[in-house]
Amino acid sequence: NDQVMHPTALQRGIHMLQEDFQNGARVLATNAAGALKDVIIEQGEIAQTAEELWNASCLAGSKLKNARPSMGAAIGNALVQALSAVKNAWEKELGSNWMKIEGVETVRWMARIGAKQVQVTITQRNESAGRLADVFTLWCSKKSRSIPGPHPLKILTLSYSSSLKACILKALRERPELQLDIRIIESRPRCEGADFGIALHNEFYSEDTANGRLSIQMAPDSSVAMLAKDVDVVLLGADRISSSGDVSNKRGSLAVTLCAKALSPNVEAVIVSESDKIAIPGTMDEHAEESNDPHEVTDLWDLPGLRRGDKPLEHCKILNGYFEWVPSKWIDAYICEIGTLSKQDIMTISRRTEEMEKEVF
Repeated sequence: NDQVMHPTALQRGIHMLQEDFQNGARVLATNAAGALKDVIIEQGEIAQTAEELWNASCLAGSKLKNARPSMGAAIGNALVQALSAVKNAWEKELGSNWMKIEGVETVRWMARIGAKQVQVTITQRNESAGRLADVFTLWCSKKSRSIPGPHPLKILTLSYSSSLKACILKALRERPELQLDIRIIESRPRCEGADFGIALHNEFYSEDTANGRLSIQMAPDSSVAMLAKDVDVVLLGADRISSSGDVSNKRGSLAVTLCAKALSPNVEAVIVSESDKIAIPGTMDEHAEESNDPHEVTDLWDLPGLRRGDKPLEHCKILNGYFEWVPSKWIDAYICEIGTLSKQDIMTISRRTEEMEKEVF
């Protein structure tokens, strides 16, 4: 049999999510919605009935959500929003009995409507990033005014977050009086913190209005205590927020937060994240942990017994988890696209998400 098996839209989507270690949860969630759109178009060519099309779409949503468990909250939320929008559009066009519809042409037409609705959801998600930056700009401006003297606002952060970058750049553009001193740990093993610092520097200083208002310091992860001295804010993104406000983010987030709390008595630890990172009710212990290739850590060491192809050392284990939890007791504020949230707001959103998930999956 010479026929080449091409991967399905779902297989391509799962592979894309599992292989992407550059982007955070927000980008992955939007990309997962794009994969769902491809699945709906593909299934529109195969399904004979509306029910088949819907079931295939929901199954794909469920599998895409589980492709990256540590980011499952954001991915699941994006897919639930998209599938709810698809269902509502079909109901509007075809009435409450849409599930009973049969016939290849009609089902194909339904798939086109469905794909269009998913695209609308993707566009709305991209707009919410702008709203998040607006809320952050307001908060940042107020915070910098609360600091005595003509000092820059000193911020400690880590890793690479597209949301944080957009927020910081918008705040600097819209508030010409704002001065920021940003300290970033390199974030081993992939050093996304270094990428973040350079991207922030280059984007800001490519503009005419820059005039030295942003200074950046970067150092190895082991220098976290040095960077944490006298900071005003610890700024973290989130890959997942539990229903009680605990935050899962890049490994190093807890060290950054605890060092700053110990060395800078007035520091505020602030989470900047879209609300779709809020998971359904459950404790932080229930959430899956990703373990990754230990060679990402050991390649730099270049030691016998740890090189690629060496026989593994029996009594020496190399750990390379990407994420860790920051318990809610260390967190002072949650900034998201709908405003600054309290822990009670987070619980409310978590319960509402659970209800929506039950309807779709």
